[in-house]
Amino acid sequence: MSDFWDEVVRKFGPRDEIVTIPGAPVILNRYIDHLQKRAIIPRLSRLKGSAALDVGTGIGRWARALSDNFEFVVGMDVSREMTRVAKRRLRETHADVVVAAAHAMPFRSGSMDLVLSCTCLQHIPEEEKQLRSIREIARIAKNTIIILELMYGSKKTRLIHYPTLVVPRAQYV
Repeated sequence: MSDFWDEVVRKFGPRDEIVTIPGAPVILNRYIDHLQKRAIIPRLSRLKGSAALDVGTGIGRWARALSDNFEFVVGMDVSREMTRVAKRRLRETHADVVVAAAHAMPFRSGSMDLVLSCTCLQHIPEEEKQLRSIREIARIAKNTIIILELMYGSKKTRLIHYPTLVVPRAQYV
């Protein structure tokens, strides 16, 4: 999967439009970006804490937003090229970026006040790795999990479209 996203960066460059549907018309990408922000930003504005994790950070769009409310932010992505772009874009924030897969995150249990995953899980074609990724998110989150996936049922995955999911820790432990 990292090869695909590395190629996306090489082909389209570090533009914001590559974060939703690579190669799609700019107007469509901006609309999807608008819908994602409409779903997530109101929830982020109510959250504060010391540490947050953006799973599948891509070019760092959500890590930047998280840095307004959290003292330390980590953007994590499987693509080296995406993380290279994210590091450059996040230079003036208190966010760091690491290369890692969602199903094997290099963080201690309960180490993040918030774990955010926006359109990351839908790109994991193996069902077992999807489930491990969800378990990893739950393991690392201390207080809140926000998951947003914009997808429909496909032959590659059993996950289907679901709305933004905000889960306080007391409900998933």
